[in-house]
Amino acid sequence: MCAELAGELATELAAAQACTLGEPSTTAAGVCDAWVPVVSGCEQPVAEAGSAATKKYLQTWDDDAAHCPIEVLPCVAPQDQRTTCSPTTAAASDGLPGRCAIAGGAAPSSAE
Repeated sequence: MCAELAGELATELAAAQACTLGEPSTTAAGVCDAWVPVVSGCEQPVAEAGSAATKKYLQTWDDDAAHCPIEVLPCVAPQDQRTTCSPTTAAASDGLPGRCAIAGGAAPSSAE
């Protein structure tokens, strides 16, 4: 059951992380600024918190993931990380498919 669930969650996560390179966000939070839990233990960015793909992923997570062991890893808090819509092909340009990912470097501090 857990192996099948991991495969289903991976497919649904990829759908929730789908973004378009160079496309402006439709939300105030920005593209790839929503986070979801994953079976590897550390949260991952998704394109939009309210998208159908993200909701489907979270429903599967809520329904089934609690029955499978979750690896506990030391994770950097989402608010301390930068996210980006990364190319999924070598010849990427604006308007082509991308995938939300954690970018290098720390997020800018909001405290002064």
